[in-house]
Amino acid sequence: MSLERGGGPGAGTELTDAAVELAILGALVVVLGVFAGIPGIVGGILVAAFWYAFGVPFALAGGHAVLVFVFPGAIDLTTLVVVEVVFAALLLSSVLESPDPPQFGALTVGILAGLVLLVGGTVVFFPVWVGAIVLLAVVAVLGYGIHRYERALWDVRDVADGETHEHDNGGIL
Repeated sequence: MSLERGGGPGAGTELTDAAVELAILGALVVVLGVFAGIPGIVGGILVAAFWYAFGVPFALAGGHAVLVFVFPGAIDLTTLVVVEVVFAALLLSSVLESPDPPQFGALTVGILAGLVLLVGGTVVFFPVWVGAIVLLAVVAVLGYGIHRYERALWDVRDVADGETHEHDNGGIL
């Protein structure tokens, strides 16, 4: 992946998109360095390496795995919120540079805000393990919804015993 990548609709946005993501990754290195010292700086550089090698989704996954090693005992809630805001900015930067319609960006922001409010509210009123179960359930339902959407989008139908089960579902599912 080169630094000239990007999916923005305008001409000359390729370097700008990568520069925005690099600035966000630089902010992540600084934030982790402030809250965790040298291990945080190394962790932030590792997340930037994930981004360069594999892209934003793997950088986010790798970044959350790096948090376990940077904060081995426990992570302060303030630190977690600040780091997650930087991760959310990285996600939103990749969504905003996408050639997809802006509704997908709004949907991403809505889902992210809904997850934060749901799990955060659950953790405030119930023990942390209840919040973990709620988060797991919500992610499972969202994953299934994405699976069903892809099946409808690609018009995938079940094939059993040599016959197709074609039915008119109105293009919904």
